[in-house]
Amino acid sequence: MRMQLIQPSSRLRPPLCGLSPKVQFARRGVPDPGRVWPVSPRHTRAERHHRNQGGNSQIYIHALADLGSTHVLFNSTISAAQRNGSALIRFVVDTPTSNRLIQAKRALVTIPTTLTNMAPFDLDACERDILSRFSGPGLWVGLAMVNGLPAGTCYTNVGTNTFYGSTIPV
Repeated sequence: MRMQLIQPSSRLRPPLCGLSPKVQFARRGVPDPGRVWPVSPRHTRAERHHRNQGGNSQIYIHALADLGSTHVLFNSTISAAQRNGSALIRFVVDTPTSNRLIQAKRALVTIPTTLTNMAPFDLDACERDILSRFSGPGLWVGLAMVNGLPAGTCYTNVGTNTFYGSTIPV
């Protein structure tokens, strides 16, 4: 049986920054039951896949360890989303065994923000207009506050076992 979400109202909604239907999500039950975490599609058995020790796959491995495999939806696809300005975002997620409705207070989007990827995510006209201007996946920046590192210094992530140390496919 397929779940469907009611069309959201036209009230202002918070912008959704970059979800893809092929993202694999994990949900944390305590202390914030609405928190949604991504899990890398390449690392469905994260404990055994340490191919890129210097890359960002470690984020997903640690997230999986923190969440536990019972709170992770592997091989799942987001088929619909509803954002209506309320406190919750609703996702219909298709899994190999069933459909699930997930309600979240926040969503972390970690995939390329193309119109195709974003199709299930209930975009408004303004969001569609902005996303239509992107030509493809880009590189993203993260911020960290680490004691002991000098302020005003730029650091670059380098893949220790990749071609030319690149963190993106060459």
